Amino acid sequence: MNTPTVSLSGITKSFGKQEVLRGVDLQVYPGEVVALIGPNGSGKSTLFKILSGLIQNYAGTISFLGKEQPRGIGHHHHAVFCFDSMPLFSRFTMPENLALLSLLSKTTIQERDGSSSGPFPLDTLPAKKAVQVFSQGMKQQVLTQGLLSTSPSTPTTEVARQPVLYVLDEPTNSLDYQGVQRLEHWITSTVRDSQSSVLVSGHYLEMMDRIAHRTVCLRDGRVTGTYGPGKERLGVLRAQFPLSPLSPTSDSQPGRGI
Repeated sequence: MNTPTVSLSGITKSFGKQEVLRGVDLQVYPGEVVALIGPNGSGKSTLFKILSGLIQNYAGTISFLGKEQPRGIGHHHHAVFCFDSMPLFSRFTMPENLALLSLLSKTTIQERDGSSSGPFPLDTLPAKKAVQVFSQGMKQQVLTQGLLSTSPSTPTTEVARQPVLYVLDEPTNSLDYQGVQRLEHWITSTVRDSQSSVLVSGHYLEMMDRIAHRTVCLRDGRVTGTYGPGKERLGVLRAQFPLSPLSPTSDSQPGRGI
């Protein structure tokens, strides 16, 4: 099998006496979508923050593109992170926020034009108003588009800078039905066209089942199961997480993640 894009081995983390992660092993390979699901408090966001480098002082090893990364990979220009908890600057306009987000994702402002390949078209949103008047769903679209969009990769320098790993923490939170569909299409087409890797957490079980090559279940800081594609996978996930929504409806409101 190919070398994994990212590999986490024995990741363990405690906050005081509370052990949040307990020896988590996880690999994501090129051209693969891995969905991480689990109840609130299972350690998903902590694991993503360790991977990004936002949380230090953990046990275990992280490797990215075959090289060990003791401080996480958030600094690496081939890795893009999108956290649900990342705020926008409420008094800034959408273009101003996109310019700032371009710094986080290590691209230039000029790359944030209409030719970008992120999941959401933003041309229908008010460009001259502060984002504090936006709904939560609109803010989520701006945040996600700003972090995930990339310019056309025809120049050699741009090809070299294309992300090979996207880490998405609860990206469907606050999105409506159409927004979830757009994000799902972007994930599958990005992996298909560029052979990038995606590690994503989410709460819509049918969506996770459709997009994921493997689904990893996390509970109480431990991996409790890994499931490949198959007719029985959705049933297994539904049995483990009976309170989780299968999919958004056309009139759905933002749901609570698992």
